[in-house]
Amino acid sequence: MVNKLLILLFTLLFACPASAETGKVMSEGSALIEGNIEKAKSAAFDDACQSAVRTSLIKLYGADVVKQNELLLMKVYKQAKTSFIVGSQIISEKESGADTYNIKLEVDVDEDALREFIAEKGISLSGQKILSILPLIVERTSADGKGEYWWGKENTGIASKRSLSDIEKALAKYLSRGNFTLVDPYTDQLASNIPESYKYMELKTAELVQLGKLFATGLVASGYVWTDCSKSDLTNKNACETTLSLQVISSDMSKIVAAKRAHEKAEASDVQEARTVSRAKACQTVSDSLVYQLSRRWDKRPATNFRIVIKGIKDFANYTKTKNCLSGITGLNNVVDRYQSSGQFVFEGDKRGGSADIHQMILSKCFPGGATVVEQNEDHVEISI
Repeated sequence: MVNKLLILLFTLLFACPASAETGKVMSEGSALIEGNIEKAKSAAFDDACQSAVRTSLIKLYGADVVKQNELLLMKVYKQAKTSFIVGSQIISEKESGADTYNIKLEVDVDEDALREFIAEKGISLSGQKILSILPLIVERTSADGKGEYWWGKENTGIASKRSLSDIEKALAKYLSRGNFTLVDPYTDQLASNIPESYKYMELKTAELVQLGKLFATGLVASGYVWTDCSKSDLTNKNACETTLSLQVISSDMSKIVAAKRAHEKAEASDVQEARTVSRAKACQTVSDSLVYQLSRRWDKRPATNFRIVIKGIKDFANYTKTKNCLSGITGLNNVVDRYQSSGQFVFEGDKRGGSADIHQMILSKCFPGGATVVEQNEDHVEISI
């Protein structure tokens, strides 16, 4: 049972296929003998493995990109034999003269693991600044929005994460396949420069853009993940549901350029297994959508962020009906649920229409029975029902 769970944790958690994508590479390595032939053999083998990984990087990213980033890639080469080589065959090995040992290998390089490592370490192998993404993802711990996030300050009583979560690691891997790099902020001293007033769910678009520029990233992924587990009365199994909601803001254009919210369920006898599967499924759904939107449907028409605050939603059915209605409002795209607390729901979207028209459509289509406008302006409307 333990082995089965571990397999699930590594395959579903990081969204790896059952058989990794590998590439066969011919490589050569050499080392000085210096009086110890066995040590020289091992060093030559390591050198050949590093050469194989470099060849794979050139295949994946291009020779010019690899050449320009050799210093950054040193940490990749050091992990070559232990992390990326899944099989090797010695073609030939021999001493060259009195002081050098040469070896030639046919090597199987795990290209998926290579992409994942580069993504998790925040190594950008592209000259386009827009490809780097700063994650502002909160691990919610309750329905009212409390949670943990890396830019939290311990002295304010806010839990602060210290390493990438399973969701962020899986997200990094998916994004790397779309040529996007997730920045790891946990090892960056810049985090200490973030104002204490920058709290989860209260960040404005301008603040998100400022954080993107502080970390020199073209994009900021803002949102939350929440997994709720309970015992099923019907099956006597553990049922978990994960909600992952993300919106991506362009630091350069100061607007939402992609958004996705997913609910994914899983059921298993072991609660950790159910939790892992539901989170992996949610991450895959959201990541696939974001990569598609960012890569193929980039809408560069002028747009601004628009916030809708609704008070008085009393149950999940009304919430779902309202969210679906807002998603269908003409001139308002990529609507996401930012947070909820004590009956107040805050939605945000990408406004490409006139504010007056959007105000009117929200009231007439989403609340035909009547609602009170508490406040409204060009980028905001607050409604009480």
